[in-house]
Amino acid sequence: MEEISLFLAREFSQTKCRIVEVGNQMAWIDNEIGEAELAAEEQCLAQCYGGTDVALYAVLLEEIGIVLLTVITGLTINFLRKPPATQHITAVCTLLKVGRTLAGGEVRLYSEGYKNRWIMRWVPTRFRRLSVPRS
Repeated sequence: MEEISLFLAREFSQTKCRIVEVGNQMAWIDNEIGEAELAAEEQCLAQCYGGTDVALYAVLLEEIGIVLLTVITGLTINFLRKPPATQHITAVCTLLKVGRTLAGGEVRLYSEGYKNRWIMRWVPTRFRRLSVPRS
């Protein structure tokens, strides 16, 4: 977990996401929301996306190892509730299938403002682990 945290801090220094736990094809991410993250009408949707991306990346890197060129090739998002503007967002990612070059997962977002109720469901349909050409 520490190696992934350091990698994400180095490669994605703009995020405020913190890995709470990662392992067993699951990851829990805490995303602190502050005034700087608020958009029009006091929404924090960009931070929701950031939390999902970090959760998914963390669990995938835990499973396959540190790989820079891992991309999402398909995505479905279900917006369930508008998150309160100043509440922490927690992202919980579960890998559903991991193959040699493709993996699939689901990320559920929760907000402190809604006890045990999802605010967003984010389902990437495929990841592609791009191979780096050999010299």
